[in-house]
Amino acid sequence: MRNKLFILTAALILLLGSYFFIGQKNSLAEIHINEIIDGDTYKTSSGKTIRVLGVDCPEIDWEEGQGEYFAFKAKEFAEDKILDKKVELEFDTEKEDKYGRLLAYIYLNDSEMFNLQLLQEGYANLMIIPPNKRYEAEFKETAKRARREKTGIWSKIEYYQDQVEVISWQNADSYVNEIVIVKGKIESTYSSDKVTYLNFSENYNEDFAVVIFNEDLIKFDYNPAEYLEGKEVKVLGKIEVYKNVPEIVLDKPYNIIVVE
Repeated sequence: MRNKLFILTAALILLLGSYFFIGQKNSLAEIHINEIIDGDTYKTSSGKTIRVLGVDCPEIDWEEGQGEYFAFKAKEFAEDKILDKKVELEFDTEKEDKYGRLLAYIYLNDSEMFNLQLLQEGYANLMIIPPNKRYEAEFKETAKRARREKTGIWSKIEYYQDQVEVISWQNADSYVNEIVIVKGKIESTYSSDKVTYLNFSENYNEDFAVVIFNEDLIKFDYNPAEYLEGKEVKVLGKIEVYKNVPEIVLDKPYNIIVVE
């Protein structure tokens, strides 16, 4: 009888312990947002910095007083939604990054996740960094909708069509060191351990290509090598030369769109 009681007691302790651990991992901490640094980084009233999970807003260069496309609009959106308000934080596998910033999903009073709002309204692109992948499926689906509807940052190429030259990929070598929009069809793709290539010609050793470093693939809601092959695209960027071949290094997913 004592053995059975001991086993039952031990099992109950383990069950309660597991419940407590899960509850801690997914628990919501209420805090007050005191400052908006940019679209995805904020400070609490206690001085702690928060970096929202799963998204990446356009950057602001405070020294120059300039921002990337939609950077200040993303900051204004965050100010309107969460500045001087109490919000709840949910943590994923990692609670802090190497800079000591809290990594969190932010919930408003209506229980809606603010991270998803940033994606939905086009103020941010996807950025899923392992091991914090709890809502990866929801985030990718939301980013896909914003991309297809050309919401916010996804309107960048259409906006810049009146600001820069729109050229054919065959003329890329005439625009070295210039920011342009290149049009053409992705004839083939190739992925190595470090880089993904989007080739505009079968003669990829000599002709223009788009280069994506694989560390930036976390920003895409699709696999570029698979999804873009065979499609007509427009890509915005600076023409550079590597080993005598003109290229654009693509580090923002909204700098390339499929031409329907």
